[in-house]
Order: sequence, then C-alpha cells, then structure tokens
Amino acid sequence: MLNTNIECFLKQHLSESSWQIQTISAGANNQVCKVVTPENIYLLKCFAPSNSAQYKLQNEFVFTQTLFNAGIDRVSKPLCYDNNLLMALYQFIEGHPIANITDWHINEATQFIIQSNSITGIKESLNIASESPDSLYGFIEIVQKRLTNLSSATVSERHVTPLTNILTQVQQRLDDLKQQTNNGWHLSIERSCVSASDFGFHNAIEEHHQVTFIDFEYAGIDTPWKLICDFYAQPAIPISLSYLPNLLELSIFSTVKEQSANFAVVFELTLLKWTLIMLNEFLPHVQARRKFSWNNSCIESMEQQLCEAQEKQLAKSAQYLSEIPTRVLSVKKKLRDM
Repeated sequence: MLNTNIECFLKQHLSESSWQIQTISAGANNQVCKVVTPENIYLLKCFAPSNSAQYKLQNEFVFTQTLFNAGIDRVSKPLCYDNNLLMALYQFIEGHPIANITDWHINEATQFIIQSNSITGIKESLNIASESPDSLYGFIEIVQKRLTNLSSATVSERHVTPLTNILTQVQQRLDDLKQQTNNGWHLSIERSCVSASDFGFHNAIEEHHQVTFIDFEYAGIDTPWKLICDFYAQPAIPISLSYLPNLLELSIFSTVKEQSANFAVVFELTLLKWTLIMLNEFLPHVQARRKFSWNNSCIESMEQQLCEAQEKQLAKSAQYLSEIPTRVLSVKKKLRDM
C-alpha cells in the first residue's frame, strides 16, 4: 500500500516521468526514501499514520520553508507535501552523519540558533514547539506526565523489574527536585525563541564544510530554557558541557544565565526527561511508529526486533540515569566559573 501511495505522490508532484526509489535506513518514527530522477535527487519522508501525523508533517514543512525562504541555508529545500498521503518532498542533501563534535560544529549550531532567531516576524508564522512549558514548574509536569504514561504501559515479565527500577529512581529524584522550587516556579516564562526542539547533531548532516539541520516535526516557538537544556541533554550524540558557555553567552539565553540555580534544576529535570524518552519503546503509539519505520512484513520478526530494541533502550536509560549526578555537578561548576 505504501509503495502505491509513493507512486501516486510522485506522479502528482514531480515533473519528471521516471524515477528510482531507494529506502534509506534512517529514522525511528518514519520511512525515508531517496528518489533519483535523471535530473534531480530528492528525499521523500513518509509519516507513520497516527492522530498527530498530519500536524507533525505540516509543522515540519512550514518550519523548514519559513527558514529556507528567509535565506537560511542550514536547512534542506522543502518542495511539497501531501497531508492525505502523509508525505513530504525535500531536496536531498549529500553528506554524512556527524560522529565527533568539534568547535566548528558547535559554531555551526550557534549560528543556526542566531539566524533562526533573527528573522523578522517569524514568531507569527510558527506553532508553539512540542512540550514547551509556560512556567518553570512545567518542566516538572513534563517529567511527571512521562512517568505516568510509562507506569501504565503493558510490559513483558522480563522487563518489569528493570523498567520499574528506573521509574522508581526517576520519581524519587523528581520528588526531591520539587522541594527545591518556590512560588516563582509557577510564574509564566516567555516563549521568546525559535527552536528546532529536538535540536542536536543527531538531527544533522555534514556536507561540504557545512552542517544541515533536519527533522523539525516538534519545532516552533519555545522557551530558551528548554532549547539550551535539550541541546546539552540529548543522548544520541552527546555534547560536552565544556561548550555550555558558547550558548549561554547568546543574548536569547540571558534570562537563563541570570538564574543559574534554577538553570541547574531545570537541566537535571531535562536529563530525567531524556531518561524516560529513551523508554518510549514501551509505549503503544511509539511501537506503532517504530514498526512502520522498520517496514518488516514478518510479524514474528518485528516483535523480536521490538523486544531487542526495548532491552537495548533499558540499558541505555539506566546508564544515562546513573550519570546524571556527575553531569549536574559539572553544570554547577561551569555556572560558577562563568
């Protein structure tokens, strides 16, 4: 069915009469294809059917289009999308994933943030970013919501104990952090910056001495607190906290820098959030997206693949959780030294 939809989409939106389709092994939530024609190379992104698929498809396309039309060349050129077929077409970027982070990479990310936040009137064109809190206490609520969702998930017997251990530790630490808040945590914070949301070098391609950022399904107008914390907390391609001053010195993060004690707590809450994000394989709606992206027609093989993914993510999550105290101490030291 998917191949039929792809053919239908390409016939509607491409002027070329012939093409070759190559599946790209990338992405945990969607299927991604390379479409080669005699004249061009495109990237076709096919979204897994869900209640939020149309929103994410359109949100990503509009965000990319807004930045591209403003002259930002650190995004792929968006070409067209179809809300009914849940597909979007972009210019294909020839390049490679980023493995080792250098000063140059950090500068590329910094310039992307600066450029994105320098576009006149952009905030009127974009949605609010995913999980963007309207107060500092919202960071606590985000973790609590994820804990609740995972606590009610159906889990195989072999995974009950390790999953419960992680959730218990996160809940205990969350309760401790709640005691470090005050009435000011309930005051509104401004969504004052443009954010890719899931921003990091795991969603980037390096080519011709430039970094192109991709995957903007959750992007939009956000609080600078979330943008900077997610950037340094995401586990896929960790970024050394030695680079923390590079972003904190930017004017859009001035409020964050001025509240160093609150920042340390929000950063730890973000680390707890990512501990739980790594356990998404236990949530039914995420499992459906994973199976769609794997494109495996054998049910038994797919279930085995899911089980292996769950075990792998449990190990990653437990390791990440164990490293949180050290990372928080490192952030506090960096803040004192600035």
